[in-house]
Amino acid sequence: MKELIQKPHFIFFGAIAIVIAIGVFSKNHTFDINIEDTYFVIGYFHISLPISIFFGLIGLGYWLMLKGNKKLSKWLSLIHIIVTFGGLFVLFVIPYYTFTENESAFPLYHNYAKVNMIKIIAISAIVFGQMIYLINLVTGIFRKR
Repeated sequence: MKELIQKPHFIFFGAIAIVIAIGVFSKNHTFDINIEDTYFVIGYFHISLPISIFFGLIGLGYWLMLKGNKKLSKWLSLIHIIVTFGGLFVLFVIPYYTFTENESAFPLYHNYAKVNMIKIIAISAIVFGQMIYLINLVTGIFRKR
């Protein structure tokens, strides 16, 4: 575990293959979110490609900081990893979780508000994690080893 915190680019480079495999093997699954009057439906495969590119850029940033002999905060790196992967886990697992609630006339939509709110909170957490990553990189550039 200590090695992964000191070299977090291994986690992100390894996650690229996992994310692409999830996208390829779940082509029939979709990610859908309702914002105001617009209903967005995107296939997992089409989400997995930008996420894998994004993980590649994050891993490249961590790797360049390591090769540039710059010191990053271990706590900020750990928080970034946990928030990013935790948010993605919640984002893609929550559609399979069923909420027990009274049956309504429209069973497809009876828990949609809860699922939509959890998805928005997960996306917000992921964005917050990327802000932590940027703070870690900027402070790492100016910190001496």
